[in-house]
Amino acid sequence: MTPERFQQIEELYHAARERTAEERAALLAQTDPELRREVESLLAQRTGGEFLERPAIQNAPQVLGDSTVTGLTAGSCLGPYRVEGKLGEGGMGEVYRAVDTRLGRAVAVKIAQKQFVERFEREARAISSLNHAHICTLYDVGPNYLVMELVEGETIAARLKSGALPVKTALLYASQILAALAEAHEKGIIHRDLKPANIMIAKSGIKVLDFGLAKSGQDETVTASRMVLGTPAYMAPEQREGKPADARSDIYSFGCVLYEMLTGARVGSQRRRVPSRKLESIVSRCLEEDPERRWQSVAELARELSARTAATSRGKRMLAAAAAILGLSAAAYFYFHRAPRLTDKDTIVLADFVNNTGDPVFDGTLRQGLAVQLEQSPFLKIMDDEQMQRIVRLMSLPPGARITNQVAHEICVREAAAATIDGAIASLGKSYVITLQAIACQDDATLAREQIQAVDKEHVLNAVGSAATAMRGKLGEPHNSIQKLNRPLEQATTPSLEALQNYTEGYAEVVQGHFLAAVPLLERATAIDPNFAMAYHLLSIAFENAGDRTRDREYAQQAFGLIDRVSEFERNYIAPHYYWAIGELDKAIDAYQLGIRNYPRFWGFHNYLSMTYIDLGQYEEGLKEGLEAARLQANVEHPYRRQLDAYICLDNLPEAKRLAEKLRMQGLDGARIHQRFLEMAYVEGDQAAIAVETQWFAGKPEEYISFGLQAADRDVHGQRGEAHKLYQRALEAGLRRGLRNAEGFDEADATADALLGNCQTARRLGRPALALAMCGDAAQAEKLAAETSKLFPNGTLWNAVQLPEIRAAIALHRDQQARSVELLVSASPYERSNLESVYLRGLA
Repeated sequence: MTPERFQQIEELYHAARERTAEERAALLAQTDPELRREVESLLAQRTGGEFLERPAIQNAPQVLGDSTVTGLTAGSCLGPYRVEGKLGEGGMGEVYRAVDTRLGRAVAVKIAQKQFVERFEREARAISSLNHAHICTLYDVGPNYLVMELVEGETIAARLKSGALPVKTALLYASQILAALAEAHEKGIIHRDLKPANIMIAKSGIKVLDFGLAKSGQDETVTASRMVLGTPAYMAPEQREGKPADARSDIYSFGCVLYEMLTGARVGSQRRRVPSRKLESIVSRCLEEDPERRWQSVAELARELSARTAATSRGKRMLAAAAAILGLSAAAYFYFHRAPRLTDKDTIVLADFVNNTGDPVFDGTLRQGLAVQLEQSPFLKIMDDEQMQRIVRLMSLPPGARITNQVAHEICVREAAAATIDGAIASLGKSYVITLQAIACQDDATLAREQIQAVDKEHVLNAVGSAATAMRGKLGEPHNSIQKLNRPLEQATTPSLEALQNYTEGYAEVVQGHFLAAVPLLERATAIDPNFAMAYHLLSIAFENAGDRTRDREYAQQAFGLIDRVSEFERNYIAPHYYWAIGELDKAIDAYQLGIRNYPRFWGFHNYLSMTYIDLGQYEEGLKEGLEAARLQANVEHPYRRQLDAYICLDNLPEAKRLAEKLRMQGLDGARIHQRFLEMAYVEGDQAAIAVETQWFAGKPEEYISFGLQAADRDVHGQRGEAHKLYQRALEAGLRRGLRNAEGFDEADATADALLGNCQTARRLGRPALALAMCGDAAQAEKLAAETSKLFPNGTLWNAVQLPEIRAAIALHRDQQARSVELLVSASPYERSNLESVYLRGLA
């Protein structure tokens, strides 16, 4: 039996299972006799009516005929995944509960039968392009299996067995389902099988599952014999007729789900009453037979539903006010209005302040100040700005758009965060009134509110800091935590509004990946306030990302010199980066681990710890930390750079390529990610991929990266002259961007000449010391080494690897082979990431 025939049988089988006996007979009568016999045989084997109500994350569809899957037993392993037990089985394969032994994380593993590998691939392609809090996460892909988030909870279908949902609950679930669909539609993915059984209610909110029938906008495949795909009870009319599905088809299915949540019944010829006229209107338009008469986009529908939710909330507030006016007792009032507080598992979205003063110095600045103050808390987690900017792009807003209260609320709902914090400032004569309020995203309840007055403009930052401290307590942070970690804002950042304004604008450029564009803004901030430690630190980060390690080190040293002027969180950030920049990697590891202990929910410490391990050649540890960073923050690219580095260094290109494809689909592909893509292409000798990636860099500010990699490849293939020209192009392109010694290209160029015996050229370039030592110029090499030792007196790799390599090369030229080998002993633990020592030992 062909895979196409299996697919026809499976699709017809599922369609028949959703119908009554009479409808099923009519459906089967329309098919060819052989196909009908196959399906009737399966239906006879499976008479239970509950199996299909469970999602594929718990159960796959029922087994088809005599096809079998070799079962995995508890304790067996599939790569790094240790099986704990079976969750279910079906026609496409089996589903197991397992543990990722690298992270200790529970996962669901779906294993495909051979004939359904194509459908699994379709599901993998669909989910891998999606990264959303309300969509079941795909962790890994194998040749015939998917590793997915293990969702604990129940389906909406199971919940509906007890009847209709409360309106507020139904609207909350609806908003989260729409957020998931918006993410899918944004990526050109149509679900095509949305129904209560495919929607889980987890502790964190809704999870949309089962993208096995999902269709990409680029997929032009037509189902054989116009086979109907989906579940009939929730299927749009055009799907039932075998016509192409689009976003409006999912909107119809959503309308069926919303109707069922509100009424407790499936859509049928006899409609039950929906709780309000407005909701009735929304549902009816979703369920229009003609797609042109439905809502034309999820965004349009979400706005209308959000307006309905807002109207409900306003009505409740009016009732509360009326009750107070009518004289309800204070005890009763506060009982009914007590606000639920946050937990240490929740995430907060910060909105930009509403600036009613007309003074632009407050635009963006106060939000940044508030973030600095709240980040001191290990209890509260502020949504990362890079993650927010990614959501802003999905919302079709321009890069760097203001995070208004409305935008913050939508981001909060999309990402299943707990609350927004809205701020406002207004002038009152010479003084200013600052207001902060935390609003729950699920029901618009006010969790906490604080209002404070600043006597004048110079005291505004201090007032924001005081209000933020009060909010921390009201939101549930323990008092002793606040006392311990609460440095005043003007001490933690700067007392200058103008300096903070420039820092805020520079920070926004860094978030968008415009590292060198941030430099003049940050330098202006330090000129206004020479004691602004975090501005120096951000300059260091900008140059590190731009590939200028010299200025990275210079600014890291300046930031570290002012470390007593920062908050505890910023101290945990500045210190390890300083140690990394000056090469003291052992101290950097200790400092990053301290940061992880103090702020376990922050991904950045894991990210930089991963980079440090990779520098030391500890690739397995680097991968582990990169995976943990991505678990804590899946919506920024930095952790994925670390993972790609580790996979490439471990020669695990299949994993690297799978991750690369996932990042492309997610749109997480900045210049540094494309650098890894190009490195992979050169390693594999994939000329087509090399051409694609080289073209991607063409004309971009980061093109110097491409020139450098092209040069290294020419050296590998013995084209030294061409490589030298490309290294020079890389250096010139870097210098045009203001980068000194970008990526160490001059040293790579000189070392390549020395390795080939082109010592005249190496001496003319003047660096590095190793190249001169290999050419026998001991005096100049020792001079340069002494200069470097002053810069890195306690550098881990400098003292253990790089300086011994220089001395070993000098010893070789003096025919002191035994001395050369002796000098290189200290380099042995680091040889995986420093191959020069291996080469020199070979020469000895």
